[in-house]
Amino acid sequence: MITVVSPNADSIRILRLPQVCEVTGLCRSMIYQMEADLRFPQRVKIGTRAVGWVEKEVNAWLMRRIATSRRQSHCLETNQQLDRESKPRAQQQRIRSRAGLHILVPGRNGEPLT
Repeated sequence: MITVVSPNADSIRILRLPQVCEVTGLCRSMIYQMEADLRFPQRVKIGTRAVGWVEKEVNAWLMRRIATSRRQSHCLETNQQLDRESKPRAQQQRIRSRAGLHILVPGRNGEPLT
């Protein structure tokens, strides 16, 4: 890890690729792919053959990912709750999706399932 110290600001830490992988839980190829798609912070050239990522930028990206993930899961839970409240249980069928989630769907032709 390389630390750059400026007199009037907090120290800036540069994370190398193994550290970025450890912090994010992503593999090398995914980090480079997301960076190319502008969905991950851009690397900084720190030497002739060395690059790194600004720690604060990586942490900010991670916090955004966490917030997005929690918003999506909250929306999914809210929609499921609304579905359960709007339809009687007898008219719903539980099926398993490819992702392993249980989905409630009405019976055929609106008839109750037994």
